[in-house]
Amino acid sequence: MNQQQLTNAIVELKAENNQLRQEVDALKKHLTRPDLTRQMFSYEDVAMMSDKNVRTIKRLEKEGAIRAKYPAAKKRFTFIAVENFLRGL
Repeated sequence: MNQQQLTNAIVELKAENNQLRQEVDALKKHLTRPDLTRQMFSYEDVAMMSDKNVRTIKRLEKEGAIRAKYPAAKKRFTFIAVENFLRGL
C-alpha cells in the first residue's frame, strides 16, 4: 500500500467511526427514555386514555375502580393502576 491508499483508508475509517458514534448516541437516547411504569398520570390523563369524563374518573376512583396515590399535593395514578383500570373496561 502506498501513502495515498493509507490516507484514503484512514479517512474511510474515521467516517465509519463517526457514523457508529452517531448510531450509539441514538441508541443511548432510546434506552434512556423515562420508564413508563414509573410515570404518574393525572385525572385528565386517565380520562383521555379511557375516553371518559374527568368526573367519571373521579367517581370511579372514589368507588375503588382505580387507585390513586399522593406523590405531591395532587392525586396521581400509577402506570400499573391505569393499565389495570383500562383492561377492566
